Amino acid sequence: MTIRRTLAAGVVLLCTSCLSLRFDRDRVHQPIDEAAIGSLQPGHADLADVLDTLGAPTIVWPSLNGRVVMAYAWLDQCGLGLSVSATLHRSASARVRWDSEDLEIPAIVVELDPELRLQVVRRGLLRDLVPEPLEGNLEPDDVADSLRSLRG
Repeated sequence: MTIRRTLAAGVVLLCTSCLSLRFDRDRVHQPIDEAAIGSLQPGHADLADVLDTLGAPTIVWPSLNGRVVMAYAWLDQCGLGLSVSATLHRSASARVRWDSEDLEIPAIVVELDPELRLQVVRRGLLRDLVPEPLEGNLEPDDVADSLRSLRG
């Protein structure tokens, strides 16, 4: 008898609930070609060489030591989501959400000295490459929102 009641309660719950599934894909900008990056020699290339080779950066930071830090970021991610909500009583409801999206923004960061000569080229995830004094001013979610807005 308890199996029937459990099944009946399950059927009633399913009939009064809402199930939402989500799949999305965000793709903004293209990854930078390794050959292009390799053609930039620290100490020899200058700002004009960097801009000619890589194009306009996604983000530019002035740093406290006079250097200029530029990031080239791109986004290519898929996300899945599931949401279930159900009315349990007239004044009570429950909702469960799950999202698989993990914000990992690959990037290339270049640092130029005060004379605008290339000093450093670093590759990795943007959150790991953000210059230390600027971390408090830059949230990865803000960058992702900016990149998504460029989809146009």
